Amino acid sequence: MLVSITSVLILILAGWLWYESTKEEGNLSVMEMVKTWSYKSMTLVEVPAEL
Repeated sequence: MLVSITSVLILILAGWLWYESTKEEGNLSVMEMVKTWSYKSMTLVEVPAEL
């Protein structure tokens, strides 16, 4: 009985840690996309040579 309770708790903990790690990776990839997009949008602006 104690072994099954311990196993369930370990599985819940492992699942929670896995969920948290994938959530952080998702946030990081979104931040990278925003940084890349903002960098590209800044480089696409052309300043006329007459100024």
